[in-house]
Amino acid sequence: MTWTLKSTTIQYIFDVKSRGTLTKWREQGADCAYVGRNSWDPKLFLEWWLENIYSNPTVGPENPDIRDERLRWEKGRADKITLDVERMKGGLLPAEDVEHALSELISVTKRAFLLLPQQLPTLLAGKDEAEQLEVMEKAVDEILTGLAERASLQRIKKRLS
Repeated sequence: MTWTLKSTTIQYIFDVKSRGTLTKWREQGADCAYVGRNSWDPKLFLEWWLENIYSNPTVGPENPDIRDERLRWEKGRADKITLDVERMKGGLLPAEDVEHALSELISVTKRAFLLLPQQLPTLLAGKDEAEQLEVMEKAVDEILTGLAERASLQRIKKRLS
């Protein structure tokens, strides 16, 4: 007596979600195990599956290794879960909010530098060259110090909270 398995049983055993996969496998050589009328020879099918799907000796762009794809997918899923957990803990900030905060910092700094030509003449009046240089350095240093204070990670997090 020859044992046979129905296609639905093969799908269940090998966790195949689509009957199209079985059709595709038949085209790739599993036809040797196909008995007909949705029946398969389990021994021949298992041998074919082990040789062609499980071990998959011919890996290439036209025939990607299923195990590698599954590992890549599982790693991506794990990375997504890790990011979600970090976001819930408050360890990650939404990119749009950070971009907005940084563009605001750049805008404030740019305005401060653009105001220097209007402020410096009154600050420099009556000073010699060395004192003028010191005043200009102090003005630029104040702008950069303000930027550094406003750009700290703690301040950005506080503003976004």
